[in-house]
Amino acid sequence: MRTLLLVLIAFGMLNAGLKEDVESTASSFVEDAASFISGGILNTAGAEGGLPHFDAGLGLNLIGFKFKHPLTGDELPFPGVMPLMYGELGVFSGISLTPLINGVGAVDVMGRFMPTMSQKSYFNRAPTYYAGGIKLQILKDQLVPPTPAISVSLMYHYFGNVDFKFDTLYTDFSLTDFSIHADVSKSLLFVTPYAGIGYDTYSLKGKYWTASNQTKNDIASFDGNHMRYYGGIKLSILLIKIFVEGAYIGNKTVVSLGAQAGI
Repeated sequence: MRTLLLVLIAFGMLNAGLKEDVESTASSFVEDAASFISGGILNTAGAEGGLPHFDAGLGLNLIGFKFKHPLTGDELPFPGVMPLMYGELGVFSGISLTPLINGVGAVDVMGRFMPTMSQKSYFNRAPTYYAGGIKLQILKDQLVPPTPAISVSLMYHYFGNVDFKFDTLYTDFSLTDFSIHADVSKSLLFVTPYAGIGYDTYSLKGKYWTASNQTKNDIASFDGNHMRYYGGIKLSILLIKIFVEGAYIGNKTVVSLGAQAGI
């Protein structure tokens, strides 16, 4: 009985130690990963203009960060290159307040998806990412009167199946991020500069297990928030629109590139 009790105590201490190690890894990963998945507005503040207007394209988020190995404490590089497929569809063209002020209250829906991702040796499988949101245009970009576009957007991001294999230790993380941001832009012939400010809240949940014990154990939830500041330019060449954008989210810089077309 005494031997069994000692074994149970030792097992409990080992499991508690593993949990602390995995939680340390999650803590080192969560904020930078939230910046990674929520970066890249890749659009101006203007709305599409109602059905059937839309834009669709390809984008890329670039960020560099490291996270902690749970067993050795070493810093591991995360493959911070995120390819995106994204689109925006106009569902309501807005209303006219005066003959010169129109498009007020226009609504777009937005979506994005990560088709693939570069894998490191510690990935157990490719992560999954998707996001969806809505844009509400407050003011339309117009030549007369010379008003800028102003809008507010809400976006939900999900980053799941973030499975790591560290020797005989396995982890499975899922990260959600909810962002709200206000944008302003102004068309200047073929170039449209845009800028915005936003606020994100995020939450990471996770599980861990070992090769010898397949029971999945939950870790603590890691919740946080941060501000975002960003700006970019849109270059219009016929029906093609090219975006170059930079953002400071949390404590990380994210560079984003995109190209889209639509009607």
